[in-house]
Amino acid sequence: MNSYLSTGVSSTKFTIRLSSFFLFACFVGLFLVSSFRVFGLDSDYYHYLNLYNFEGQFQEETKEFSFVFIRYLLNAVLELEFGYFLAIYAFLGVSLKVLSIRRLSPNSYFSAYIYFFTFFWLHEYTQIRVGVAAALIFLSVSDILKGRLSLFLAKLVLATLFHWSALLALPIYFFRNKSVWFFFGGVFLSIVLAPFSANIVNSLINVLVDYSILFSKYYRSHSGHLEQFPLFNLYSVLLLSIVVISFFGAYRKKISGRVDDVPSLLVSIFCYSTLLYFLFAGLHRPVLAFRSSELFMVSVIFLLPWLLKVLNYSVIWRIYFLFFPLAFFWHLVSRVNILPYS
Repeated sequence: MNSYLSTGVSSTKFTIRLSSFFLFACFVGLFLVSSFRVFGLDSDYYHYLNLYNFEGQFQEETKEFSFVFIRYLLNAVLELEFGYFLAIYAFLGVSLKVLSIRRLSPNSYFSAYIYFFTFFWLHEYTQIRVGVAAALIFLSVSDILKGRLSLFLAKLVLATLFHWSALLALPIYFFRNKSVWFFFGGVFLSIVLAPFSANIVNSLINVLVDYSILFSKYYRSHSGHLEQFPLFNLYSVLLLSIVVISFFGAYRKKISGRVDDVPSLLVSIFCYSTLLYFLFAGLHRPVLAFRSSELFMVSVIFLLPWLLKVLNYSVIWRIYFLFFPLAFFWHLVSRVNILPYS
């Protein structure tokens, strides 16, 4: 009996060590790929290069403190090349994402696969500031579940120093102990109200613009262009597919009916991501709709492995979970033009 228990403990330790080694190897590999832009230059490369070299238009009041500080320290004080700037953001973004996978995912290998085909390219390879902010937000999941408001706020403030959009994470703290059906209902309501959301959201934005000059400048410079785009597209269909799967998981009581553990909190955050997309899609500003939603869609890196574990779906659904990251990658290539160029 003791021999059997000893063998089981040894096997568990080996599995943990193997997973840790795998994640460390992922960190090293992805850090190098992102730092040196191994697959070519991303679409934001020259924008950041010009800002780093103090060229082009730069409004410090609309750029976060971390960006201003890191640029000043590396360029003006240490006189280092632009590559060091990319390396710092790559180190922070990749390491914090990998740490989040270690803490939140029941399957590190599957999460790493999802991360590589989704938010590695979007965040660590291109939108480097929001990549760090998103990772910090998801490192606060345990603080939310345990009601540690001070630690949650500390991480939220730190995330905001990397990207202002992290402020959208403030309501997440209050998701704890709420019914998951509330969030499914919120998604349904956001779809119904999407054609009318322009009036609702614009009214709120106008109030904030009148109240804060800083918000006004930031909104004008980051809300993006106006464009009529279909409400239902590959991105929104992918969002809704996971919402529907999670809905049936909650209906079958495979997912907690209240937000009191990691899977139920991830479901509520994913619903929040979907709600933000439909809420802002009515403004006909694709940058605002997609980016606000994508910040919290990072939850899919951890959520899909949990769904795979607790729902025990058929082979067809397991294939779909494997297909999902590839479909999202296609969205990045075809819609976001994320594919690096030389």
